[in-house]
Amino acid sequence: MEEGSEVELYIYDLSQGVAAAFSQMIIQKHIDGIWHTAIVVYGKEIYFGGSGISATVPERRKEKKKKKKKKKKKKKKKDERKRMKDEDEEEEIIVKF
Repeated sequence: MEEGSEVELYIYDLSQGVAAAFSQMIIQKHIDGIWHTAIVVYGKEIYFGGSGISATVPERRKEKKKKKKKKKKKKKKKDERKRMKDEDEEEEIIVKF
């Protein structure tokens, strides 16, 4: 067992603000959020849920992966637009000759 491993406590709203915005209208009672708590240790997010104690990839890592994927998609789109623009310019040049 590794000594001195960092332990983090995660507390976040699973509804990402939706519960606070709509709970009064839906259930006639205001709630601030649908809270999830977990500890992160040894690279795993450990939490208690409907199936008992579970472990998963930490939520923040998932978010980082999503951001990386979005950046890659944006770069692909940008590259595709540039390629299309270059092709259009080539076509224009061909037409001018």
